[in-house]
Amino acid sequence: MKKIKLSELSIEKIEKEKFSMPYIYELKKVIESTRFHPNQSVFNHTIKTLKELRKLIKKYRCGEYLSKKVDKNTKKELLFLAALLHDIGKKLTVGNDSFPPEAHEKIGAVKAKEHLSDFDLSPNEKKIVIYLVKSH
Repeated sequence: MKKIKLSELSIEKIEKEKFSMPYIYELKKVIESTRFHPNQSVFNHTIKTLKELRKLIKKYRCGEYLSKKVDKNTKKELLFLAALLHDIGKKLTVGNDSFPPEAHEKIGAVKAKEHLSDFDLSPNEKKIVIYLVKSH
């Protein structure tokens, strides 16, 4: 399978399901009903997060700093990927009382690690994304 280049990822393409990422698109069926996510799919929350990230980067003018490459990809691209994957663990934790609410971060890091081979990342960049997902 061809690896997804982070430079090709965009909110619009993700919304149109232009990439082979079933683990992202299945989050449309995961509905949360919490104080922070009232009756909202995890997918829609993720898209809102990506849009908010885009606004914040522009508002705080940190584009120059984030445009620096880590290895193959820029800091901005890695941050975007981490935001895309940040709630991937909720597929297993939402509605499952055997997990505390904060478990989705650790489970998400494990799930993210499983899917990072879909993307064109260096080993160091994979570690960064996993850390961001786990620490959000």
